[in-house]
Amino acid sequence: MAYKLSDNVLRRIVQVMQEGLLTGTDITDHMRMIRLEENVDDTTQLVLTDEYKGIVENQHETMLHEIENIKTSEN
Repeated sequence: MAYKLSDNVLRRIVQVMQEGLLTGTDITDHMRMIRLEENVDDTTQLVLTDEYKGIVENQHETMLHEIENIKTSEN
Protein backbone atom coordinates (compact mmCIF):
# COMPACT_ATOMS: atom_id res chain seq x y z
CA MET A 1 0.00 0.00 0.00
CA ALA A 2 1.19 3.51 -0.79
CA TYR A 3 0.90 6.26 1.81
CA LYS A 4 0.72 10.05 1.59
CA LEU A 5 1.99 12.39 4.28
CA SER A 6 -0.58 14.69 5.83
CA ASP A 7 -0.06 18.45 5.79
CA ASN A 8 0.72 18.32 9.53
CA VAL A 9 3.53 15.83 8.90
CA LEU A 10 4.95 18.01 6.14
CA ARG A 11 4.77 21.09 8.41
CA ARG A 12 6.55 19.17 11.16
CA ILE A 13 9.35 18.15 8.77
CA VAL A 14 9.87 21.82 7.87
CA GLN A 15 9.79 22.71 11.59
CA VAL A 16 12.39 20.05 12.35
CA MET A 17 14.69 21.52 9.71
CA GLN A 18 14.23 25.04 11.11
CA GLU A 19 14.78 23.87 14.70
CA GLY A 20 17.93 22.03 13.70
CA LEU A 21 19.33 25.11 11.99
CA LEU A 22 18.42 27.39 14.92
CA THR A 23 19.80 25.10 17.60
CA GLY A 24 22.77 23.77 15.63
CA THR A 25 21.64 20.18 16.17
CA ASP A 26 21.60 17.28 13.74
CA ILE A 27 18.37 17.36 11.74
CA THR A 28 18.60 13.61 11.13
CA ASP A 29 18.30 12.90 14.85
CA HIS A 30 15.13 14.99 15.02
CA MET A 31 13.69 13.28 11.93
CA ARG A 32 14.22 9.85 13.53
CA MET A 33 12.06 10.89 16.47
CA ILE A 34 8.98 11.59 14.30
CA ARG A 35 6.22 9.05 14.95
CA LEU A 36 3.46 8.43 12.43
CA GLU A 37 0.30 6.37 12.21
CA GLU A 38 -2.46 5.80 9.70
CA ASN A 39 -5.15 8.44 9.59
CA VAL A 40 -8.36 6.82 10.86
CA ASP A 41 -10.40 8.81 8.32
CA ASP A 42 -8.10 8.10 5.35
CA THR A 43 -5.97 4.97 5.68
CA THR A 44 -3.80 6.04 2.73
CA GLN A 45 -2.51 8.99 4.76
CA LEU A 46 0.02 9.10 7.59
CA VAL A 47 -0.40 11.55 10.48
CA LEU A 48 1.59 12.45 13.59
CA THR A 49 0.75 10.37 16.66
CA ASP A 50 -0.88 12.18 19.59
CA GLU A 51 2.00 11.11 21.83
CA TYR A 52 4.55 12.63 19.46
CA LYS A 53 2.57 15.88 19.20
CA GLY A 54 2.59 16.10 23.01
CA ILE A 55 6.34 15.58 23.12
CA VAL A 56 6.86 18.36 20.58
CA GLU A 57 4.61 20.75 22.51
CA ASN A 58 6.57 20.06 25.72
CA GLN A 59 9.88 20.63 23.92
CA HIS A 60 8.65 23.94 22.52
CA GLU A 61 7.43 25.08 25.95
CA THR A 62 10.81 24.19 27.44
CA MET A 63 12.64 26.14 24.74
CA LEU A 64 10.42 29.18 25.29
CA HIS A 65 11.06 29.08 29.05
CA GLU A 66 14.80 28.83 28.44
CA ILE A 67 14.67 31.84 26.12
CA GLU A 68 12.75 33.84 28.73
CA ASN A 69 15.32 32.89 31.38
CA ILE A 70 18.14 34.02 29.11
CA LYS A 71 16.37 37.33 28.42
CA THR A 72 15.77 37.89 32.13
CA SER A 73 19.35 37.12 33.10
CA GLU A 74 20.69 39.54 30.46
CA ASN A 75 18.73 42.49 31.88
